Amino acid sequence: MEITASFLPLLQVFAGLLTRPTLRTPTKLIAGWVCAPRRTIPGMVGAAGAGRHHATSSRLFASAVWSIDRVGLAAFNVFAAGTQTVFLAVDDTLLLRRGSTISGTGMHRNPLISSRGRTRFAWGHCWVVLGVVVESRHVLGHRFTLPVLCRLYLNKASAKKWQRAYRKKNELMLDMLRTLERHAGRKGKRLHLLGDAAYTAPVVLAQVPGSVAVTGRVVSNVRLCEPPPPCRPGQNGRPRIRGASLPNPQQMLAAKGLPRRTLKLYDGPAYRVRTVEGAGRFHKAPERHVKVVAIEHLCGGRGVEAFYTAPATDGEAPDGEPRAETILRRYS
Repeated sequence: MEITASFLPLLQVFAGLLTRPTLRTPTKLIAGWVCAPRRTIPGMVGAAGAGRHHATSSRLFASAVWSIDRVGLAAFNVFAAGTQTVFLAVDDTLLLRRGSTISGTGMHRNPLISSRGRTRFAWGHCWVVLGVVVESRHVLGHRFTLPVLCRLYLNKASAKKWQRAYRKKNELMLDMLRTLERHAGRKGKRLHLLGDAAYTAPVVLAQVPGSVAVTGRVVSNVRLCEPPPPCRPGQNGRPRIRGASLPNPQQMLAAKGLPRRTLKLYDGPAYRVRTVEGAGRFHKAPERHVKVVAIEHLCGGRGVEAFYTAPATDGEAPDGEPRAETILRRYS
């Protein structure tokens, strides 16, 4: 089976990172992946008609000398070509597995069957994935996230079992983000990270490289403060890092006369909400300026939500101070 023509540009990513004999293996696997009924290595080998034992393909992942990070950075160059500001999305995904002897598996929260009131767990691999957000060329407004870097998350029990150091999911994300930030800086790209509260909380924002802008979600009672006042001549003690306290998003929504508007951010029905905007700094990230948007849903069970954007600290954002709708659309 020959590879379909639309996948040929992606195969160029591997060309300079794999030897010629090794390159034939992912070429056959991708050809089989298109037509395989199940995305397993034996299924892909059988669909491709490779005529070789599936262990030959398994060795590509087990013992072949190549770096998945280098492949991911090369894929980033393809996905981000022609774009000055690259939007990134980060999240974790559960890959179900069977068998207790598979390396790196453990019990993880299954978001597909969990709800707000009850958490369900499943056995498998949990991957933290950092991807590039691209807009479809065929359907305007429809976007995809193409993964470029990933890290396997081990819970505490699995880390102890496999004799690995335990690392939180946001620590794995920061490791990938710093790797990508150094690479993008050499290419002259600006990065903008999008993520939920697990990856964009104020304590995580304080560790994000200053050249990376961030848009995320926070709890509605997050503490806000003003920038620190300048030091007076002859002032004793170390300089302050925080200024006066500011109202949190819940208190901002307590004001009367706030505008009501209808927002349609997803393919579903529109939302009738009250919104208010504010600016300041998070108490746990006092070095980053943020613009906060608080929303109160007037119907439904979503209640009060808060979102924010933090521009890069190495200069003003190219589009200036974004509006509330811009922040919400970026997150959605």
